Parts: sequence; C-alpha cells; structure tokens
Amino acid sequence: MKVDNKLVRVTFDDVHYVEALGDYVHIVTGQSKLIVYSTMKAVEEKFPSSRFVRIHRSFIVNVNRIQALEDNLMTVEGKHIPVGQTYLREVLQRLNKF
Repeated sequence: MKVDNKLVRVTFDDVHYVEALGDYVHIVTGQSKLIVYSTMKAVEEKFPSSRFVRIHRSFIVNVNRIQALEDNLMTVEGKHIPVGQTYLREVLQRLNKF
C-alpha cells in the first residue's frame, strides 16, 4: 500500500478492518491506522474475498477478526461497526460457512 508517498507492506492477517473516509480509506491494523488514497471498490478488489467481507458501504472487515454480530452491529477487535441492510444477507451467508 502506498502511504504518504512511501510503499508500506501490510499483511492481510494484520488488517482488522478498512473504513472509507471520503477519497481515502483507513486500513486499521493492530499496530497502526494507515491512510491510503483509494476507493473502497479498489480495496475490495485487491483484498482476497475469502478473508474479507464488505459489511457496509464504508466498511470491509477481516472475517478472522470478527468477534460478534448482534442485530446490525458487528464487533471487530472491540470496535462496534454497523452492518448495512443491503450487505446483511451476504454477511450472514459468509459467517455460516465458518
């Protein structure tokens, strides 16, 4: 990933979730929060769909980091993230596979 004009190596295992903020995305890991100029669609295409799922128009989460799902809120490493209605069916299908 390119962050502040430098190339930063990020392993998929380290990523907890990705959050959209305007023309940028925040890639949240256990150690840091990286700000990358990108779209959610581009991130969604680069990240493996077997390990990541889009749960909201503004969030992509690492399925291995999901702790709980209650109503329309998902807990990922202690953070509560909303699950969009349009994504709920796919999220439930993906979680039932685990």
